[in-house]
Parts: sequence; structure tokens; C-alpha cells
Amino acid sequence: MGFQLNAGQSASIPSAPGWSGRLWARTGCTFDASGAGSCQTGDWCIVDGYNLPMVATPQGVNGGCNATGCVSNLNMGCPKELQVVGGGQGNVVACKSACEAFGLDQYCCAGEFANPTTCRPSFYSSIFKRACPRAYSYAYDDGTSTFTCKASDYAIIFCPMKGVQRPKDGETTSPIDESKMEKFPGMASSSNILLPFPMLIALLFQFMSL
Repeated sequence: MGFQLNAGQSASIPSAPGWSGRLWARTGCTFDASGAGSCQTGDWCIVDGYNLPMVATPQGVNGGCNATGCVSNLNMGCPKELQVVGGGQGNVVACKSACEAFGLDQYCCAGEFANPTTCRPSFYSSIFKRACPRAYSYAYDDGTSTFTCKASDYAIIFCPMKGVQRPKDGETTSPIDESKMEKFPGMASSSNILLPFPMLIALLFQFMSL
């Protein structure tokens, strides 16, 4: 299930108390008139990799709720063994996690590695973590990648350029490092979801309505 947003477009996704779910972008999509089709990225479980920068920022919150997300372009430095190549020119369109790429217990935190003591950050997860300190890099990365915020509205911005919406007077919500956002084409405003180019949005952030 998803919908397309072109550059600068936005959409509101209502939720009910107690709702939880994930939001991610699919890119390079082709669909027929009936809605059947596929995408270069995002058709698999995107929580096991990266395809584009995105930021989530709570709206109208008084308290210690910060924006979170990943504004680095991981595709540019993705190790060859993790690369997802698409398009006629062989461009890297996504970067898999080591678990997705190799399926080994040590990377997937499975089997004898199915606990936070034995499953530790790997060379590959460290690449993700250095580029995106607030994003999940492996299964037990909760300490620096899980955030709780009592907000009912969030702005989800894909491929941000100028940064996320600044808090209104009296609010303490702060954006993540905006200096890294200049390299990405796109735009940002108070809209709920913004995209710089056509892509399909489906229902790597997990949210829960309070």
C-alpha cells in the first residue's frame, strides 16, 4: 500500500490512539493502471538497509523531543558487497544491511548471537552508525537509536535540503544537523511529507500514537 508524491507535494496520514507503524519511501517504481508493479528500492523490508535520507520531527511539542533521522547519503559510500544497483547507468540506489546481504547469524543477531551481549556492532554496522548516529545500525542498537516523544503530529521529510521546520516560540524541539542537508535536492516546510522527486510512499521510522 502506498501513494506517489512529486517534488514539493505533501500528504497527511491520520492515525488513531494506539496506532503504530512504519513509514518509508520506495524509489524507481513502475506501476500499471491497476496499481500492480514494483520498485527498485523499498519493496523489501527497508528496515534492513538504506535508500534515501529522511528526517522525522515532532510538531507542536513542549518538552525534550528532538528531530531524528539520517541526512547522509549512504549510497555514495556503500561497500560494494552491500550495494543495490539499479537504473540503466548502474547507479547505486540503496545500501543493504550486512544481515540482508549475507544472512549470517553474527550480522542478523540470530542463533548464538541472539542477545545484546554476543551480538555486537560490526564493521558494516559501524559504517551506517558513523554516517547516521541516530539511526538503527544493527538489531541491538536501541541505546542511541530509540526515542520516545509525546507528540501526536510528526513531519516526515524525505531528502531534506534546507533542514526541518524550526520550533515555534516556546517549543524546545530542535532539528538535527542542518549543515549536512544542503547536499540533497529538495525542500522543507511545515507540510507532513515532502519529496524532491517522484517516488512511492508506503505505510524506517516506527511510530506509536499516544
